[in-house]
Amino acid sequence: QTMGHGPARVEIEEHARSVIYHVRYEREGGLLSPFRRALTWLLAARAIAGELSEAEDTLLNKYHELQEVSDTLAQASETISAGEMRLTQFCELTEDAVWVMDDALTIHYANPVLTALADNPTPDLTGQNLAGLFAADGVDAIRQAIQSEEAIAIVELMMPGARGKTRWLRASI
Repeated sequence: QTMGHGPARVEIEEHARSVIYHVRYEREGGLLSPFRRALTWLLAARAIAGELSEAEDTLLNKYHELQEVSDTLAQASETISAGEMRLTQFCELTEDAVWVMDDALTIHYANPVLTALADNPTPDLTGQNLAGLFAADGVDAIRQAIQSEEAIAIVELMMPGARGKTRWLRASI
């Protein structure tokens, strides 16, 4: 009726997985009936156009908000990348052995000093476990340091080297 049609009769036809609705409009006579339908349709179309305009404004506002968040994330990513680059440069230039590992003691980064100390034939220690570099008691001490609640733990490590040469390291975990 909001579209300018008269009363209707609805018949429902049910099937196993669907329903079909048959809508039959009753004819309304009179000279003004087509005009009334046209006027009602125009008013409904105007209301729908207003709702669509509001929806478009809302979508544009959300788009602009997302664009701002995206720009902020891009700036944060650039800042993080620059910080990572400075940290990597520092680690590459320091005279101390530096490595990054996970809780399973798998090395994710090792600077050249640690690689040289390890007498490692491969230039990259990434993916290796610390158990292959240090004596068992040092590896156990590292595990305990990781599990402790202290902010910094100092651990003495023995690193067996080539030709029976043993190195001792003091590590801050």
